[in-house]
Amino acid sequence: MVADCGRADDCGGQACRVDVGACVGAPYAEASRCTSPADDCVIPSECSPKRGALCDFDEVNEMFTCD
Repeated sequence: MVADCGRADDCGGQACRVDVGACVGAPYAEASRCTSPADDCVIPSECSPKRGALCDFDEVNEMFTCD
């Protein structure tokens, strides 16, 4: 598991969040990442059904986004 942070203190005042992946439908902890003000979401409930059900880390743009 990639670990950018272990707690909020590691993120300069932002939250440290576990990015969850899925392999054959079974969720697993993929990485822990710092959130940022640029993120589209921090928790899945912030994603509307039209945008997607998951709040996932986008490796290309380096931000949490609805997927």
